Amino acid sequence: MIINQVHTPRPNRYRPRSGDLRRWVAAAAVLVMVIVGAVCGIFLPGNGLDTTHAANPSPSAVAPATVPPASPEAYDPAVQLRAYGIDIRDCQLVTRKVKRSENLSNILHAYGVGYSTVMDLAKKADGVFDVRGLRPNRPYSLIIPENAAHAKPTHFIYEISPVDYVVFTLEAPRSVIRGQKPVTRNVAALDGAIASSLWQSMADAGGKPALISALSDIFAWSVDLHYLREGDSYRVLYEEEFIDGRFISIGRILAAQIRQGDVNHDAFFYEDQDCSGYFDSMGNSLDREFLKSPVRYSRISSRFSRHRLHPVLKTVKPHLGTDYAAPVGTPVMSTADGTVIAAGYDNSNGNYVKIRHTGTYTTQYLHLSRFAKGIRNGKLVRQGDIIGAVGATGMATGPHLCYRFWKNGRQIDPLNTPMPSSRKLNAEQMASFSATLTQFTAAMNNPSENLTLAQQN
Repeated sequence: MIINQVHTPRPNRYRPRSGDLRRWVAAAAVLVMVIVGAVCGIFLPGNGLDTTHAANPSPSAVAPATVPPASPEAYDPAVQLRAYGIDIRDCQLVTRKVKRSENLSNILHAYGVGYSTVMDLAKKADGVFDVRGLRPNRPYSLIIPENAAHAKPTHFIYEISPVDYVVFTLEAPRSVIRGQKPVTRNVAALDGAIASSLWQSMADAGGKPALISALSDIFAWSVDLHYLREGDSYRVLYEEEFIDGRFISIGRILAAQIRQGDVNHDAFFYEDQDCSGYFDSMGNSLDREFLKSPVRYSRISSRFSRHRLHPVLKTVKPHLGTDYAAPVGTPVMSTADGTVIAAGYDNSNGNYVKIRHTGTYTTQYLHLSRFAKGIRNGKLVRQGDIIGAVGATGMATGPHLCYRFWKNGRQIDPLNTPMPSSRKLNAEQMASFSATLTQFTAAMNNPSENLTLAQQN
């Protein structure tokens, strides 16, 4: 550890004056304090004391008047009488952010908290929170009594995430406990018409990336989102999560509808003690045995055809697969659970993987730039597992994935083949589901009048 050197004047050959002697003593005292601080830091879990970068004063220099005042937005006793489950009346709530090279020891040290207290807290935090886990720019707060003779904090609170926090009680009996802020969930709605793609249309309407991704996941089994056309439309009812009145994240999607031509594809969230997931209006799960697409965020460049002009050979011949154009390196997923029965290379298909899913179905993925780690004959894969990456190997004019599908040994077009639902709600579940269906449908059709589903955990 590098310790700041204390600059002192060159010794005089003559007997030092009394003023010089006092300065020597003061300098030596400062150096001793720095060395002691560094030694204490060795025994403290984490980075220890960083005396090089610590900009905070020593405990002896902290007077009540030097404690940083709470910012107005951080402390308003007329509005907020409790914080982190603690009564903060007659207290200051000082909120700061962790700086680089700061740790629990030097943060508390600046407010007059002794090393023995910090070390005791570090021991009590074992199994609750690793005190070495303080990260730069994460917020922390100190609760300081306003009328105390010495303005030392009674609590230190570190926010692990927007939801989770840990409270260090600095007074006896000391303790370290974790807590969570209450999350308010409000229901919002978004709808619009497709112009170029679902993703672009939702983004243009103000949809956040997390919402767009979640909607894509819900319909991944049942709707080919790459094949939506101009004039198709969508509606989605979803939760927005707030903490202390601030937006934090997108919650669950409660209901959604994609209108493709004259066909409506519906999704409604339902859960009970036996199941949880998305179902259509008839109680059929949207989960299917096969994903509709093995590649996310791509476009179909060539569909299944019995008569296609081959782009390389320039002859008309069957194209018994679906081509997805995507950048090299785009992850390729297995569309269902199964076993790898081939992973290799040939001049036509390039790098390819073939998977047997049941005695009925087999899929193949061609022109890969590489295989995922561990993909080989006999490897068991799950639906959604990454098996490789898009490339242009073999007979290909550009980067794309050719996806092929067999049913009972015959190649078919998976986009035009209905896939069986993984499960269906029983009669008892349907009675409960019908009430959910009515509520969500009304909210989607008339969001301004029916968004009354706000809830708080």
